[in-house]
Amino acid sequence: MNAADYLPDGKLFSFWEKEQIYDREIHVNCKADNADDENDGSVTFPLKTIQAAAERAKAGTRVLIHAGVYRECVRPAHSGTGPEKMVAYEACGDDEVIIKASEVIRDFSPSLGWRKTSFMQQATENEENARIWRHRLDPAMFMGYNPFCAVNILHDRLFIEYDKTDMTTYLNRRGMVFCDGIPLKQVPLYNQLSAQEGSFWVEANGQTIHFRLPQDADPADHYLEITCREQCFAPDEPFLSYIKLIGVCETPQALILQAFFFM
Repeated sequence: MNAADYLPDGKLFSFWEKEQIYDREIHVNCKADNADDENDGSVTFPLKTIQAAAERAKAGTRVLIHAGVYRECVRPAHSGTGPEKMVAYEACGDDEVIIKASEVIRDFSPSLGWRKTSFMQQATENEENARIWRHRLDPAMFMGYNPFCAVNILHDRLFIEYDKTDMTTYLNRRGMVFCDGIPLKQVPLYNQLSAQEGSFWVEANGQTIHFRLPQDADPADHYLEITCREQCFAPDEPFLSYIKLIGVCETPQALILQAFFFM
């Protein structure tokens, strides 16, 4: 026992979780040369994706995930049957395990044909020299959900006091752009890119983004990611229970293996 096991009144907290004895272990290792989703999931012949394990893992199964970046949405197909027979997804302990909702982008070109200031303004030398880039989104990245097409608020807006509320954040697109792990700031108008480094703008159809990196850097020299999945880990069927994640914590564009329980 340790201090964290006690309530403020000094009583021992009654933990519902019980020690697990697993019937089966499935290994996932995206870095293994022989990793394949058709393998048996042993440590010698691991699966390549966590989703492949999620389709096989039933009550009493522990999925051991080896170090690496997994760009997928994991949808467990089965639940546990109780505290003593859960389905566990656990970091193997050989280094950090990251499940990301983002994809790397590598193809971009200079953004041309757009005004860098409003019609009422004359562009300054700094604005004219701003290096703005364009990237056309690949529809294959978005499995039925493109966050760059969706604004932050979609439904009932009656609660908003329009005369008092800045609507910018509500009408921003849900997609995010990251440079070397740092999010760029979304601006509502193209011409605002020239006034702000480290920003991006989305065309009305949600199919093309324009961005400007900090210090007007060349994107070829940096690591760029865009969000493209609504979730990183969520059961396909609502209310699946007794699913345990060990070692997974969150970052803006990812889920990294800590301790979550689906009950």
